[in-house]
Amino acid sequence: GQVDQRIRVVGRDAGAEIAAALQRALADQRDQPRLLAEGVIGEMVFAHFTTIARKFKAADDWRNDEAMASIDKALEHAPDHLDALNNRGNAWMKKGQYDRAIADYDQAIRLDPNYVAAYFSRAIAHEFKNRADLAIADYGHVTRLQPQNAAAWNSRCWAQAIAGRLQDALPDCDEALRLQPDYINALDSRGFVKLRMGK
Repeated sequence: GQVDQRIRVVGRDAGAEIAAALQRALADQRDQPRLLAEGVIGEMVFAHFTTIARKFKAADDWRNDEAMASIDKALEHAPDHLDALNNRGNAWMKKGQYDRAIADYDQAIRLDPNYVAAYFSRAIAHEFKNRADLAIADYGHVTRLQPQNAAAWNSRCWAQAIAGRLQDALPDCDEALRLQPDYINALDSRGFVKLRMGK
């Protein structure tokens, strides 16, 4: 599931202790009500994602200066090229330069307010910066522009769940699963939401 996948990623670095604690908390059903009531699981999830963000920032294999140079060259000749702006934003995000990434996504959206890819990418960048409101808003733009986009509904569900907006998260998960009943990530997200709700 999504949580297990993220646990495995973090388990390979200095966040192994956080990952192990979160995994134990999610596995021990007898102790879940107390942990949920005390907010312990929510705090561990937050720490968990913080560790992932730090890992991405430090990972040399996420840096590709040659690719960045190629995109810069393309934008010199076509500064309004939406895909190039979005791709450079993605490259900045992979380098951990989230503000620069967001600047490129902002520019793409200014040029075309209906450019879905930039909204989706910007939402992810906002999540890395712990800006839940902005991430949720951008996922909302995607669901408005592409109401059949199950990934966007699931992503907003997950973002709202992490922000503690469980009542808002659940309908988003349900919509993702209505669109794609076998969507494993959405099933995981809905399970996580219901876990936090004590259902």
